[in-house]
Amino acid sequence: MANFHRAPEAADGAVAVRRLEEALQRGKAQAATVVDRVLNCQPHDAIVKAAAMTFRPDGKRLLMEAGEARWSFHAHAFGQAASIVAPKGAEYLSMLRDGTDWQLSLLATNFNEWADLCDTFADPGGRSALRRAHKGNPRNRSCPSCKRRNVLTPADVARGYQCDRCADAAERGY
Repeated sequence: MANFHRAPEAADGAVAVRRLEEALQRGKAQAATVVDRVLNCQPHDAIVKAAAMTFRPDGKRLLMEAGEARWSFHAHAFGQAASIVAPKGAEYLSMLRDGTDWQLSLLATNFNEWADLCDTFADPGGRSALRRAHKGNPRNRSCPSCKRRNVLTPADVARGYQCDRCADAAERGY
């Protein structure tokens, strides 16, 4: 005997509508829970200039301080910071993170030196020796070699620097 599908009845439609409404209500409740968690339970970011940061060991962890605020690093944030401070040595810095007092002191020194570099150089950790531009040191001087405008700061000119393009050509042949 052949198996035929029966035509849906009105009661089947009502069941489908009821199930859909229940699913929507569950979704609304879950969405409200997520929104509440994001607004009330998640950490808040802070933007701090590198020059305002200091790092120091505190017991078995590294602290970052900026003014009165203090933060410790969770593993992922530490890994991100370490990969910026020492791209080729991030794994080594991560080993120091869980180390003894002298290892944490070494780690703090590395992070503090990096903060100083960020305050001094336009591209800390990069190939450029050009100084960071800021209100007191604007990038408004021309390169003495190629004459391109607004590529050097007064601090760069005082050191006899040329723009990165000319420096690369002179030092590396490109």
